[in-house]
Amino acid sequence: MRPRGRRRALGRLLPLALLLLAAACADPAAPRRNPVMTGEAVVAAADGSLVEARLFDLPPGAEITAILLIGPDGGETASGPFQTSYGERGPGYGPAGIGVTLSGGSNSGLSTGVSVGVNSTGGGPSQASTTLVATIAVPEPARLLEDRRAWHVEARWIEVGGVARVLPLPWR
Repeated sequence: MRPRGRRRALGRLLPLALLLLAAACADPAAPRRNPVMTGEAVVAAADGSLVEARLFDLPPGAEITAILLIGPDGGETASGPFQTSYGERGPGYGPAGIGVTLSGGSNSGLSTGVSVGVNSTGGGPSQASTTLVATIAVPEPARLLEDRRAWHVEARWIEVGGVARVLPLPWR
């Protein structure tokens, strides 16, 4: 390759190299945003007499005030006591990974390969995670099994600043 061609190639690759270098030097201890609280509702008994509500990634300092089953007529049934568990979660990958690739195009044919990747940050720090589970005794199990979509489950909670919130829990 002639010197002029090398300079062009270097000029094209230099921005990519700088971007990769900046990503590799990123501070792994930088504050990460807390995940958003989510949840789900499950019919926990085959006869429809019990619903289990689960909340994931509760925000620090949040106060869960009630978890309710709301019937088609608007009647509310409160859950029993909450069971809370604490754990850790991380980004879900280690410092290295192996994958299989399949690529091709209309003119190039089809090719396969094995690739190995290295994560320069080592997977990142874990974050504390809080899970809450509550069970609700269903007042009309036959009606719930007949049309579960007519029933709703929601969690009511208060944020650290005192703002009241409602989180609808989808059926799973």
